[in-house]
Amino acid sequence: MEKILIIFITILIFSLQVSAEKITVDSKGNVYLLGSFQDSIKFSDSTVIFTNNPYGNPKTYLVKLDPNGSVLWYKLFDQREENNFDIHVDHTDHLVLASLVLGSIALDSVTIIQDVFRYLIARFDTDGNLLWYNLSSKDANSYGVTMAIDGQNNIYTSGLFASNFNFHGPDTIFTVYPTYKPFIAKFDSSGYNSWLQKLDNWTFRVFDIDVDDLGNLVMVGGLQDSIILQGDTLYAMAESDGYWAKFDTHGDLLKFKQIHGSVGAGIFDVGAGKNGHFSYVGFFRGDTLYIDDFPPTLPTTSESGNFVAHVDNTDTEMWLLNFNGTFDSDHYGIEMDSTNNTYLYTLWEQGYYFNSSLNSFVGADLSESKYMIKMDSAGNFLCFLKINNGQIKDIEIRENGQIYLVANFEDFLTLNGTTYTQPGNSIFIATFDLNCNAVWTSLISNPVVGINEASNSGNNNSIYPNPASHTITISLRDYPVKSEKITLFTMEGNRAMELKFSGSEQIELDIDKLSPGIYIIQVLTSDHKKLNYRMVKI
Repeated sequence: MEKILIIFITILIFSLQVSAEKITVDSKGNVYLLGSFQDSIKFSDSTVIFTNNPYGNPKTYLVKLDPNGSVLWYKLFDQREENNFDIHVDHTDHLVLASLVLGSIALDSVTIIQDVFRYLIARFDTDGNLLWYNLSSKDANSYGVTMAIDGQNNIYTSGLFASNFNFHGPDTIFTVYPTYKPFIAKFDSSGYNSWLQKLDNWTFRVFDIDVDDLGNLVMVGGLQDSIILQGDTLYAMAESDGYWAKFDTHGDLLKFKQIHGSVGAGIFDVGAGKNGHFSYVGFFRGDTLYIDDFPPTLPTTSESGNFVAHVDNTDTEMWLLNFNGTFDSDHYGIEMDSTNNTYLYTLWEQGYYFNSSLNSFVGADLSESKYMIKMDSAGNFLCFLKINNGQIKDIEIRENGQIYLVANFEDFLTLNGTTYTQPGNSIFIATFDLNCNAVWTSLISNPVVGINEASNSGNNNSIYPNPASHTITISLRDYPVKSEKITLFTMEGNRAMELKFSGSEQIELDIDKLSPGIYIIQVLTSDHKKLNYRMVKI
């Protein structure tokens, strides 16, 4: 993330970024959130955390919030790649963290890891105290860290390695540097590495893993070349194919299945449910999707499509849904609950023009929006969430089916018709009941560190008159870019007015109908800069 220094006439505000990437929840409803921020981040209980270096790189934060959104404890890590972390709460409410180390990670005041390209697994108690950690040898890497925990608190993870590679455990694996190959690993509840396996093809990709209630590990991803996995061979049939593989608790392969389109395919994400069931979501290119051992083929009405499938405990696809969005730049997540309901959600999505089948399925227009769709174990539609002007980053489903969601947004976010407003970059956390109704929301922001009164002189970049009762003028005479939009916010963060402007050095605003009070005027320019003024309406 870039640091952006915004200078106004007599206002100096650091318009710096906050984001969330991961969310997990314990049995008491406490929320753990992981993401990054620069300079400062403010939570709903008014707790503000500072990096103490507003001009430096962003830091990764890990924070525990109580069910009301109040901060219980937090940790800061001096590495900015927050997508190289994953977090999950185990069945004793202890927090487990997996990370590719690319800097300094202070697990506590004594245990500080300062290194690069090592893989870390760490476990903390409910107060954030370090219980143990296991650190790999050098030459680790990742596509994005993924982790899963079974019912006995065993931990599974996957990443990339080169050269001689091992954890604290019995196994060492090897490949020739600088070629990186995937690995999968299991750790017991005390942090000991029970087993470590190499996936011996550098074109083989592990995009996600999960563990079912029987203790079986399910792994999904893509491959571009043939691979032999514990004696089972998959032959790549296009420029890329998808796959899923299932391993028992000892790491022995149970099933290896190929998914391919007439041009290509891949699987993004997997979610495990009860009685050995799991669902997965992916894409295919060409006019048809094929799945091994599953007789029906899936046609598409475009050159590419997206699909979601559900697998039972006999490793057979029970149902397959084509929701026919383009796969280019799209990515989807999937989760399951204890009654084998499936939750499909957008991580990012561009296929706005190919959503007719999805719109028909849910009975609403989801075009040009982010969404989460809940389906029952037979693939029937139950309910959905629709988000505009926000980006879903992660969801977690509790045993009782309660949904937790975290999203990033800028200025405002609309959820099922309700708009939440907060100036600048912000984080939205919400919980939902079994029918997808919001029952609790919280906003986390990058607070204004300092603000002074705007100039009322009418010269250069300024607003005048200030205070004012009927009209004000915003002058951008000395600012090089003079087009985009102006938004007025109340001090509570509610949007009071918005308008677009183009090619103007002076913009006049009619504020006659505004209630008396203090307002923040935010000018967003077409070169992505923000000018912020404080104005008093009398």
